Amino acid sequence: MANKEDFKLHRKVVEQIPEYIPGKSIADVKKEYKLSDVIKLASNENILGAPKNVRQAIIDSLDNLHIYPDPASTTLREKLAQKLDVEVGNLIVGSGSDEIITMISHAFLHRNEEVIMPWPSFIRYLHNALIMEAETKFVNLRKDFKYDVDAILSAINYKTKFIYITSPNNPTGRIMTHDEIMLIIKNLPDGVVLIVDEAYREFVEDDEFPDMINIVKTHPDKNIILLRTFSKIYGLAGLRVGYAISRKPIINMLFRVKAPFNVNIVSQAAAYAALDDPDHVEKTRALMRKEKKYIYKRLLDNNINFVPSETNFILLDTGMDGEEVFNRLQESGIIVRDMRMYKLDTYIRITIGNREQNKKLLDNLFKILNQKTKENY
Repeated sequence: MANKEDFKLHRKVVEQIPEYIPGKSIADVKKEYKLSDVIKLASNENILGAPKNVRQAIIDSLDNLHIYPDPASTTLREKLAQKLDVEVGNLIVGSGSDEIITMISHAFLHRNEEVIMPWPSFIRYLHNALIMEAETKFVNLRKDFKYDVDAILSAINYKTKFIYITSPNNPTGRIMTHDEIMLIIKNLPDGVVLIVDEAYREFVEDDEFPDMINIVKTHPDKNIILLRTFSKIYGLAGLRVGYAISRKPIINMLFRVKAPFNVNIVSQAAAYAALDDPDHVEKTRALMRKEKKYIYKRLLDNNINFVPSETNFILLDTGMDGEEVFNRLQESGIIVRDMRMYKLDTYIRITIGNREQNKKLLDNLFKILNQKTKENY
C-alpha cells in the first residue's frame, strides 16, 4: 500500500498539468457497451488509412528490426528536403510532432518565461509550458473562432519566449491567413520563437493560406519553426512520425536535446514510402471535400451551428450538454470527441468519415437532439 511519502516524490508543477484525455478506443467502447460494431470519428485519423505502398515498406523493414534506426532519420530527411525544396539541415524528424514540441521546450524555454497560446487550441502546448515551469498567456479566439491577431500582438512583452499558432487550428478547423501571419512576423521580437503547427495543412483549400516554407526562407532573421506530421493525411498516426522545418541554428539545438534513436526503423521506412504516393493525398482531399459538403448540408438543414473547417474534422454546437451527446453517441457505437477540456460545453468535434459512417453519425445525432427538444416541451 502506498504511503503519504510516495506522493512527495513528484515535482510540484506536475500537479498543475491537466490530464490529457484521449478519445476512447474502439475496443474499450465495444467492451463497455457490449457492442459488436463501433465506428471511431474522434481522433481525426485518415479514413482511407495509409498509402498502399506503405504496407510493403513496413514488411521490408522487418528484416532490420535487430538494428538500431538511423538516429538522424537521414534518408527520410533527404526525401523531405527534396519534396519541400529545403536543405536537409533545415529538418528534424521526431516521434510525432508532439515529441518535437517537447524538444523545442527543452531547448529554448526557461523557467518563468511566457508562452502565448491562442485558446482553444492544442492542449499539449500548455502541458510542455507547465513542465518547463514557464507561464502561459491565453489569447481567446474571436466569437467566430478566428484568430485575434491584434490581441496576440498585444500579449507580447519582455517575458515572451514562444508564440504558438496552429493553422489549421485544432479543435476549430480555422486557419490563419497569409496577411495575418505576416503581421505577426513583422512584429516578432528578436528573442521570440514563432511556432506554427501545420498538422492539417494538406487538407486546406483556402487561397489565403500562407506558404510557410517560403516565409521561413525569406525571413532568415526570424525565429520561426514549422511543425508537420505524417499522422493525418498520410494515415500513419499509429507509427508516430512528425518533423520540423526551421533555420539551421535552431535545428542544430533541437538535435542536441533529441532522444537518440527516437524514430523507429519501421516508422522511418513507412514515412519514406508515403511520400512516394501523392495520389493517396489527392484521394483523401477529394473524399474530405465531398463528405464535408454532405455533412454541412445536413447540419444546415437541421439548424445545427458549426464552424466551417479547413481540415478533416468539424466542430459543431449541439445546443445541449456536449458530454451527454458524446455519451449517447457512444451507446450507439459512435465515438466522437467531447470538448470539455476546452470549456466548449455544448460542442462536439467529429472526424469526417466515409458516407456510411457520416450518415450513421448524423442520423443518431439528430435523433438525440430531437429527443432532447421533445423533453424540453
